[in-house]
Amino acid sequence: MKVAAVLSLSAAVAHAKVSVGVLRSLETTGTSDVLISFVGADLESLAESKHEDRRQAVYDALTAHSATTRTESASVLDSADCEHFWIAPAAICRGLTKEKIDQVARLPNVKSVAFPDNVQLIEPVLNEELSVKAGEVNATVPQWGVTTTGAPD
Repeated sequence: MKVAAVLSLSAAVAHAKVSVGVLRSLETTGTSDVLISFVGADLESLAESKHEDRRQAVYDALTAHSATTRTESASVLDSADCEHFWIAPAAICRGLTKEKIDQVARLPNVKSVAFPDNVQLIEPVLNEELSVKAGEVNATVPQWGVTTTGAPD
């Protein structure tokens, strides 16, 4: 009886990590693209390091943490379907089934499994009348530069 309660509790915790959008996608298509958020790297200890070394230390900590999460999740995720990011503790995986998503949600270092946002970039609108050709100077172009202001090179 206790074993059944523990198993149902672990399944409920894993299910709580999965967003409604992912579950809805699984119901309609059987697979889903997901954004997996992992527990972040501990950067608190880097606050005491010197300013020059801090940037490199943060980069090293983030890339090491990314490699660790990639290794830990490799037992469940196929690397061909997933793209991991070192700057954020996250991965985008394409076409995962419900079984794979449940296995991912059970991993201890997974914070959440969400449906990825689809961001479309807007093409800039160019106004040919106002465009300045190379070498032309008019009222819309600043009449100063590094040389004019006397700034050092």
